[in-house]
Amino acid sequence: MAPKIDDVSKIDVSKETWAVVVKVIRLWLTPSYSGSKLPSSLEMVLMDSKGCKIHASIRRTLVYRFQNQLSEGRVYQISFFGVCENGGEFRTTSHPYKINFHMHSSVRLMSSTSIPGNPFSFMSLSDVVFKEPDTSFLIDVIGILTRSSGEQQFEKHGKMQKRITIEIEQEGVRIEAAFFGKYVDEIVVQLASGDMTNAVVVVQFAKIKPFKGSLLTQLYVVQNQIELDFLEPL
Repeated sequence: MAPKIDDVSKIDVSKETWAVVVKVIRLWLTPSYSGSKLPSSLEMVLMDSKGCKIHASIRRTLVYRFQNQLSEGRVYQISFFGVCENGGEFRTTSHPYKINFHMHSSVRLMSSTSIPGNPFSFMSLSDVVFKEPDTSFLIDVIGILTRSSGEQQFEKHGKMQKRITIEIEQEGVRIEAAFFGKYVDEIVVQLASGDMTNAVVVVQFAKIKPFKGSLLTQLYVVQNQIELDFLEPL
């Protein structure tokens, strides 16, 4: 018998057996900080047909089992997983719980199922600047590109690092977003690709952090939780 499909919004710790049909809207490997070449975990943000999102995590010892079964942008039926509270300083969703895969978790590709909808949950720049939001949540923002610092070099832990800072504006409110490591090269290429006048910038999963006395939307390259799109100029 096929399992009953649950709404993501209903997931909690009240029972042990859940089954959801969700789209993987973001997927990334978290590197090991111990120097190991193996990743520390596989992380995902999942969204159901009602637009509700939840974070999912696969620990290091199970990455080999599920990595090749999951792709960003595809829809899956996922069942037999653990549930725990959604805490920490880098929360990708406002869902009070998150999913943890275990050895008996099941992943089935839903080739005939489509989950349309916007994967972004935009926060206005005025709310970011003036309403002191909870900085433990990662946010999505959108705005008009107004400035770029160009590539910069700085030293961290005895190694030279790359950084680029852009400024975006929305309804008269401006904020900076800093990118590090490999994202610097990607942004430099996009900035050089054509006229960026009035280009619209979309940033997904940004970390709000004070920086040099101003409010800066800082994006951590080590977690691979950003997506930058330069859309057609307005």
